[in-house]
Amino acid sequence: MRSFALSAARSGLIGFVIAGMLNLPVMAASAKPLGMVVIAEKAHVDNANAAIGADVFPGDALSTDIGGSLRMKVGASQVYLLSSSAATLVPGENKVQAKITHGTLGFSTSSPDQLEIATPLGVIRGEDSQRVFAQIAVMSPTKMQISAY
Repeated sequence: MRSFALSAARSGLIGFVIAGMLNLPVMAASAKPLGMVVIAEKAHVDNANAAIGADVFPGDALSTDIGGSLRMKVGASQVYLLSSSAATLVPGENKVQAKITHGTLGFSTSSPDQLEIATPLGVIRGEDSQRVFAQIAVMSPTKMQISAY
């Protein structure tokens, strides 16, 4: 009787593990990429070297080393990081938000309502469906420089 109970418990545990493993691909597929790496030099996505064509998912840590750069396609927009910069991409309601923590982030978009830039000092958005090409440099926790064209 004891070996039957032990065998049944072992079979139940194995079935539970297999069922859990079958659900992993479904859970992984639910996170949609927010962007794709277009150019990468001395750049990282999370702890790996960035590679051209790699998908960027919500919350991935994006960074560049000294002399590095990273350019991503994000919907109809492009976002880039210059040397010694760090940011993340976060999904928003009908838009993507690029959160820069330090360094310089640039972007270009023909759909400004689909992209916004969060900085330590505030959020930057395009206006009136006009094409936007801009660059934000975080100089310190209380100072940044914005160039818009």
